[in-house]
Amino acid sequence: MKSYKQYIAEETFELSHISGKSKVKTNIPPEKRSLNNLPRDSKGKAKCKFTAWLGLKGNGSKGSDGKYYGWSHRAITGIGVGDTIGPDHIAHKNADKENKKDRKPYKIKSDKDAQEHAKRFMKMVS
Repeated sequence: MKSYKQYIAEETFELSHISGKSKVKTNIPPEKRSLNNLPRDSKGKAKCKFTAWLGLKGNGSKGSDGKYYGWSHRAITGIGVGDTIGPDHIAHKNADKENKKDRKPYKIKSDKDAQEHAKRFMKMVS
């Protein structure tokens, strides 16, 4: 039978602090992580890099939550299968061709589609 300390140790995850000098401990498993539950200090600043928090390898990569992420120094977004891309979304497939009024919303149907939209967001926002 496991002791309480062994159980807690199994459920604790460590990430490098954004400063690189210490560790950030969390009990949130990788598949439950999102930008909304990124660990922050009392001033609201992130304690670790969002790429480490979400398990991202590079722009347009799939996070541990199943979404594809695109970012630049200005913004970040996560796009997954089943998400709706509205007419005003910067990653809309017709964002550079049509007037915003003429665009129709649509749903992301595949991982490949989600990844393409994340990369398009990265290019359009930078």
